[in-house]
Amino acid sequence: MLTVIAFIASSHTAIAAPQQLTIATGSAGWEYNKAGEKICHKLNESEHFQCKVIVTRGSLQNIELLRGGEVNLVLS
Repeated sequence: MLTVIAFIASSHTAIAAPQQLTIATGSAGWEYNKAGEKICHKLNESEHFQCKVIVTRGSLQNIELLRGGEVNLVLS
């Protein structure tokens, strides 16, 4: 997972306004939510991203949000 984060962060080398990222994770306090928080924390350390986590009812809602373009990334 950290490899994916490093790739995303390194692929944006031009100086620009931070890209907004939203991750749908699942219930607060559960593993997907914790993982999403860690991903956002790492991405927010760079100047390239402003990442936030959205708590959802779970994988099905996450996929619906992704299909609807309401989030950039889901954990399912």
